[in-house]
Amino acid sequence: MIDAALWGAVVALAGAATWLTLPRPPALDWELYLKLILVTRMRGAVEADGGSPDAWVERCRTRLWYHPGGRELEVKLADPGGYVPTVPALEGERALLEALAKRPDVGARLDWVLGEGRFDEALFSDPAGLGDDYDLEAALGPGAGWEGVAGWSEALLENLRRRNSLNTWAVVGQGALVEGLAAELERTLGQGRAAHVPVDGDTAPEALAEALDALLPAPSARLVLLVRGDAAGPLLACLHGNPGLRDRARLVLGVGAALGPAAAWLEEHFDHHQMDTEIARALPYMHLGFISPGVEPVGDPAAPLAGSRFPDVPAPPTGRRAIESVDLGALVGPGEEFPPALLAGGLAVFVTARLAIAG
Repeated sequence: MIDAALWGAVVALAGAATWLTLPRPPALDWELYLKLILVTRMRGAVEADGGSPDAWVERCRTRLWYHPGGRELEVKLADPGGYVPTVPALEGERALLEALAKRPDVGARLDWVLGEGRFDEALFSDPAGLGDDYDLEAALGPGAGWEGVAGWSEALLENLRRRNSLNTWAVVGQGALVEGLAAELERTLGQGRAAHVPVDGDTAPEALAEALDALLPAPSARLVLLVRGDAAGPLLACLHGNPGLRDRARLVLGVGAALGPAAAWLEEHFDHHQMDTEIARALPYMHLGFISPGVEPVGDPAAPLAGSRFPDVPAPPTGRRAIESVDLGALVGPGEEFPPALLAGGLAVFVTARLAIAG
């Protein structure tokens, strides 16, 4: 018989070998990456209208917000004095907490956050200064760099369409933003590359699975899933119950997704074992929220920031992750009033680059 200690060592080595073979993305700030793409797209639009740099900055401030220490923003706004950052703290995080603690209540803190409490140095600096990891042209191809995004060049569109030739973008949910995103994504990526799947919180997961399966006409076809509002619950249940769909999904992105109603389900089912894929990879579950001035609880009317993010599930003992949770922060809402063309274009560039960089 094999000695127990030797058997344990064999198992440990096998687990380590599996972990080392799993693809892992570079340590980019994915929130900053997305928002730089949106800022650059807005710069191009302002320049095309003959606007000034000041006009560009002011337009961006009505739609975008970024702070490197802005994680769990709604918790910081509610109790900045009681918030204890993990070690090491993020850049500027402690200074942000100190500034928030000087304001009397959530409303005053949110007003400050959306006004003075910004980190414009990051948003309005030249992205080339961030180094090769943020080089869009390296990710997407010749002519598809930062200036290609600003000018919305034909080279950029050609690269986006080529890299999404096997992907169908399913925009799941209801409302004007969802419908607008689906239409703009199809315009950007090409006919048949995006579809609106009208789902609400009462939709049966089996019905959603049937609708998504119909978007996969060939074995090589893959899904990029965007979900908004309370459709997030049925979508996650659908993926949980259909391993084949999980295997053919490349990325799940919540756009103002309301995960609060699914909290109990997430606690029971959203883990690396139950959401595993046949291919040894971690499926990215990303979330982009909205902050609407004057709305409490903090967030969007239909999707508070609290409970809107996909849980960050600890790695299992084997090291084999099936879930990669990524918080993309928030845009300035309300979400239903956000320009669909701006958001769809930004997401098309960001997600396509992300898939090229990290698989």
